Amino acid sequence: MEKELNQLKNKYSIDWREFEIQSLFEKVPTKKLPYKAQDLKNRHDKIYCLPALTAGTLNQGLAYYVPREGATILKNVISVSANGANTGVMYYQPREFTVLQDSYAIKYIHDELKPKHYTYLVSALQKSIGGRFDWSNKAGWERIKTELIKLPVKFDGKIAFDYIEEFVNTLEAYLQAKGLKTWSRAKRKRKVCKDLKQLARDRLNGINFIFMNYLKLIRLNLIKD
Repeated sequence: MEKELNQLKNKYSIDWREFEIQSLFEKVPTKKLPYKAQDLKNRHDKIYCLPALTAGTLNQGLAYYVPREGATILKNVISVSANGANTGVMYYQPREFTVLQDSYAIKYIHDELKPKHYTYLVSALQKSIGGRFDWSNKAGWERIKTELIKLPVKFDGKIAFDYIEEFVNTLEAYLQAKGLKTWSRAKRKRKVCKDLKQLARDRLNGINFIFMNYLKLIRLNLIKD
């Protein structure tokens, strides 16, 4: 696996550069909803059908449902937990949802990105801010926007999205080659964690993204059963 990643890096002549989060992302404005999470428990029907984001981690923070009417409907963005023990936890959200409470969404400001690009970027963001915020220092946008993330760039200094896409494709191919496609989800996760913890010990540029990227790929079902 390390050999393939080195070849990929050389193919694109990749360098690495730090970016302020606010130079790449913006907070998405949303309408305040007239609901409380505790009042929405077990509500899921034809009217209460839009997943709603909170600060939790269950189902990527989408533990409740609200009516679509009056809600800001988001898709293809990154959600950020802004309260509690999970503050700072981020997920790529490829499907429609809205923001309910104690959380917000950010999106890339320069172009429309593919799901695999967002999968990689959310891992880079989590590497930067993960574990650095808590109850008394919540990961609100004003706090995280000046943090730095390290990304692969081309010779002109622009983010190498072609490299990123092939990087994720390489991870998918690795999973399939290892036979993980036919294993149960639990066994796949255990195998991936074991392999990637070993890889993460290497000092190769970019290798520190691998562990989180694999978990994101599995969670988002980019590797199909």
